Amino acid sequence: MTGTVLQLNAKPRIPDQFGLPKAAVPELRVTTSGAEGDYNRWRTEKGKGDPDQAILLITREVLDGIVRDGWPVKPGD
Repeated sequence: MTGTVLQLNAKPRIPDQFGLPKAAVPELRVTTSGAEGDYNRWRTEKGKGDPDQAILLITREVLDGIVRDGWPVKPGD
């Protein structure tokens, strides 16, 4: 199976702002600490750096299905 990455999203740490929506970025480096430049409040404060909370990959078909179910979501939400 092959695929194409349509969009990468991240959000830096901004005081008093939560992590969604995440803006599209031209590139994204993923390490064992997560996505560089993307602040994950839950992972940092509650998850104690749990590496299982780092990245979400979702197919276009799944996202389209969520929209058909009535949720007004788009990449980055």
